Amino acid sequence: MKLLQNTLTRKILATAILCIATALLTTHFSFQELPQFTVGEVATQDVEASMQFDYVDEEAWAERKREVAAEQIPIYDLDVSKKLTLAHRINTAFGTARQAWSQIASKTPEPSNDLVQQTEPSSAQQIQQTFEDTLGLQLSSTERQAFIETEWSIELQQASLRLLEDSMQFYIIDVAAEIPKVGQRYAVHRQFEQDQDVLTLTDARNVKTLTEVRQYVSVLAANLPSYNETVRMLGTTVARQTVQVNFTYNHLKTEQERRLTTENTPAVVRRVNLGQSIVRKGDVVDSNQAMMLNALLTQQVGGASSALGEFIVKLMMAAFVVVSLYLFSINYIRKFASSVRDVEAMAILSVFVLLVSRLLVMAAVPLSEMVGFGMGNASLWYATPIAAGTLVLRILTNSETTIVWAIGMALLLAFGMGNDVFLACFFMVTGITAAATLAHTRDRINLLRAGLQTGLLGAAMALLIAFYHAQTDAVGGIDNIQPLWDVLFCLAGGVTSAFLALGLLPLFEGMGFVTDYKMLELANLNHPLLRQLFVQAPGTYHHSMIMAQLSEAAAEAIGANALHAKIACYYHDIGKSLQPQFFIENQRGTNPHDNLEPHQSARVIKTHVVDGIVMAKQHGLPQPILDAIEMHHGTSLMKYFYIKAMENAVDGEVVDEADFRYSGKRPSTREAGIIFLADRVEAACRTLKEPSHADFQKMISKLVNSAITEQQFEECPLTLKELYIIMDVFTTTMTNMYHQRIEYPKMPPNKKSGGIEVSGSSIITLERPNPLLTKSTKDEPQTTDATKPTP
Repeated sequence: MKLLQNTLTRKILATAILCIATALLTTHFSFQELPQFTVGEVATQDVEASMQFDYVDEEAWAERKREVAAEQIPIYDLDVSKKLTLAHRINTAFGTARQAWSQIASKTPEPSNDLVQQTEPSSAQQIQQTFEDTLGLQLSSTERQAFIETEWSIELQQASLRLLEDSMQFYIIDVAAEIPKVGQRYAVHRQFEQDQDVLTLTDARNVKTLTEVRQYVSVLAANLPSYNETVRMLGTTVARQTVQVNFTYNHLKTEQERRLTTENTPAVVRRVNLGQSIVRKGDVVDSNQAMMLNALLTQQVGGASSALGEFIVKLMMAAFVVVSLYLFSINYIRKFASSVRDVEAMAILSVFVLLVSRLLVMAAVPLSEMVGFGMGNASLWYATPIAAGTLVLRILTNSETTIVWAIGMALLLAFGMGNDVFLACFFMVTGITAAATLAHTRDRINLLRAGLQTGLLGAAMALLIAFYHAQTDAVGGIDNIQPLWDVLFCLAGGVTSAFLALGLLPLFEGMGFVTDYKMLELANLNHPLLRQLFVQAPGTYHHSMIMAQLSEAAAEAIGANALHAKIACYYHDIGKSLQPQFFIENQRGTNPHDNLEPHQSARVIKTHVVDGIVMAKQHGLPQPILDAIEMHHGTSLMKYFYIKAMENAVDGEVVDEADFRYSGKRPSTREAGIIFLADRVEAACRTLKEPSHADFQKMISKLVNSAITEQQFEECPLTLKELYIIMDVFTTTMTNMYHQRIEYPKMPPNKKSGGIEVSGSSIITLERPNPLLTKSTKDEPQTTDATKPTP
């Protein structure tokens, strides 16, 4: 028992239980002996996946390779320099012919020129033959004579070049069957003299066969009206027979690219979920089922040792995740809840969510097979109630602690769901969303609203994940209706989480956690303790109500729990209801302290704190109220009685200051610090007569400085910035409470109504003595318990 009471030991134990539970609930233990069925064999038993695993679908992979190969665009080579080569050949042929003809015509010696020497003409026929051989022309005798008659003129040369250039603008191919189909993409490798580039085209209208281009030359010649008919005809002949193929289908490069793309095609990986049916008894085993059985058998080699290894790995991973997040949080997140009770609560919530997730994983495949209608094998996973944990933890602790828990929980849940990073992101986002939509709530309907909002955002995340899987085929394809199931379970998970949170809250309230709902129950002014305070000590009751308003406003301003501060103020002085006459706010005449020694008065005053704690514990009031009772005076000094004792001390008598200090604790929470200051401010500001805003500001500043000087805030987490905000709020609130009013004028003694004078003496007024009392009763002195002499 002593071991379990140790704080560090309890934290370590809670962490160890969480890590072991995580490993147990996310490890797939299976000792099933798998049968080995071949393709075409009749299955003699049902076989279900004992774990989640992936396998390569060879048939689908082969089909994918064929599709990729078919999608490979053809590659063509375009010789851009071919047009320049042919133009040079035409220029050479015409130039040589004209030069040879000019030599014959002038009868001049031929210059020393190798080309001329090789083609030295002896007649016009020889020149023409050389011309035809240079260009590779095949002419009729009529065409040959026409060339001679033109003397291979420059005009004919220009017409031929122009027709050649226009015709060579096309992609000229030799085989019509190799022309790309309409709309088909194809790659063009353009070869220049010293460089090359690649174009990807879809328009094949510029690709023509050699025959089509030669026929098109005549159309081009008709567009040359500046030349005579003979020049156009001969230029057409030269261009038709000179034009050549410049565009060819590169079969070798196309096949190489197709083979390389096919080899790099990723394998088609199918995922089989835990519990998914692989083969049913009586089915004829097909190739796909055989591949799944073989993959499952391969992954189950080792049996228990494989499961044990998975358990150990996940245990260590869970320990790393939990410990690293905890150490970071306690060192760098100031508001992280690290008490033993908080750590145990987080561990309990984690185990609960992991247990529910394991049940959902086990039920997902059987449910999808039973329901059908396109429901995915993993659709049910989206109903995991991580939002229930974040909603509960947000109510019990704070947003910082909840976010850390949500991140860690998302990672742990992914361990049991195929280590899917997208699911981890889904759980993290939905968990944080649930925490963000629920702050300090005073209405249980807000839980349902938060659950619905979480479900809606989760649905959007599920659609994104389904879209990703549909694009990558990572899980074997997505049914058209499957995302609708995912959305449905996301919404169901969000709403169910809200109801689970409502059911879990009483469990944690039994562990000592104080929720806003619990505090709202104590806000009922008909509570026995508040009724007793109202009847026995009405002045104290009024003081507590004003304190509640001050504390609530200040807590809201600095982001503390305003509801806890307000309700705690209601009960902080319940101990005064046992002896109300000893407190100034309840006195109506005689002050009993006038007949007591200062030490006796101090003991009586201090007793209300002890009495209040006893009364609160008897009625089962939560810790925030106990803290307010014990800390609202701290260890401050009762200066009035201490100074009075100093004045009454005889020579040499020592007055012990400890006798006049409250025996409570100094404020250790922000709410307790606010209540401490509110108690002082409300009591001290009562002494101000006709106070202004400046008076309140001065008094409150003095009281706060006094508390700091007395070291009452040494253990309080309030910052200086928050103290300044509290001072401003107190000043504004007190000014509004005690605002000045105008003085109403008195009515004249007589008034006229309808022209008839009414005497003031005839008017019935309650300002006169009660005429119902007898004379003897009027003569008796009126006393109350507060004015009766003290025995």
